[in-house]
Amino acid sequence: MKSPRIAVRAIIMLAVTVPVFAQAPDDEAYRAWGKELFATHCASCHGSEGKGDGPVARELKTPPKDLTRIAEKNQGSFPPNFVEEVIDGRRYFIAHGDRVMPIWGEEFAQGKGDYAARARVYALQMYLRSIQQVPKAQGR
Repeated sequence: MKSPRIAVRAIIMLAVTVPVFAQAPDDEAYRAWGKELFATHCASCHGSEGKGDGPVARELKTPPKDLTRIAEKNQGSFPPNFVEEVIDGRRYFIAHGDRVMPIWGEEFAQGKGDYAARARVYALQMYLRSIQQVPKAQGR
């Protein structure tokens, strides 16, 4: 009688996961986690403050972007979906040449799964949003 076991497991899984998904993400916690992820995975190229001046930057053929100016270059609005797509590898620009930046969606998923990868990408996006240097006239 496998079906009662499967039903019980399904009910347990729902009971355990629904409360997690029903809660809104804690933005401050995600920003803090994103800052840690940035220091570990991004700062070597983009610099500790995200300005594109990391210790590896001068060795790269294409200089890393100043990530504090994303919103400024987007008419003062931070594009979260676009940023996540660039980080996780869904967004690629052939005109920019070879992709030097790792495809973090794949890297983060290894051994942890897609949900864990998406959470890390979201945390990085939240951190990048927090370091934007938008001129005061444009706002945030």
